[in-house]
Amino acid sequence: PQVAGELMGLWGERLPRLAPAGPLFFDVGGPPGDLVYDAFYTAMELLQEIGALTKADMTPGSMGWSLFEAEERGDIPADSTTMLIWNYIGPAFDTTINGIGSTIWYLARDPEAWKILKEDPSLIPSAFNEGLRMEAPISIWARGCRDGAEIDGITIPAGRRMCVVLASANPDVLGDDSTRIDQGN
Repeated sequence: PQVAGELMGLWGERLPRLAPAGPLFFDVGGPPGDLVYDAFYTAMELLQEIGALTKADMTPGSMGWSLFEAEERGDIPADSTTMLIWNYIGPAFDTTINGIGSTIWYLARDPEAWKILKEDPSLIPSAFNEGLRMEAPISIWARGCRDGAEIDGITIPAGRRMCVVLASANPDVLGDDSTRIDQGN
């Protein structure tokens, strides 16, 4: 958790306070019960703290600093920076861990793929994408279709919610070798 906070540009006393954000917000999203109730107030405090962050709270040159600069230039919507920071520190942190973990697991099961990766580290991004293909850290994600779209002849009206079924593109796409990491994909 401290590494993610440092990458985002947080420093000092904020790092240990924000460290439990990922697991904490998953607890709050669970079914009613003690786990949810115990986590709720701490989660609200963390959201308030994240929502109050400013560029001055970030390490110059960090991801968080760059987000505030992008907002200043108008590259991202005004007042969206703290939500983006929250998405990295909170739930995205957990999916990143799962994605890395499943990639390492697949590489550990395939000594030849691991050997190829050790010989050519430039293939790490491809190997990670393969790990995500093999074992998506989340199965489904909801999104809003702001402007409307057409996908494969199907019209999606503006304002509709839709689901991206990430796990549907997993091992079945490559036929017989679909359960092996192939850095050439």
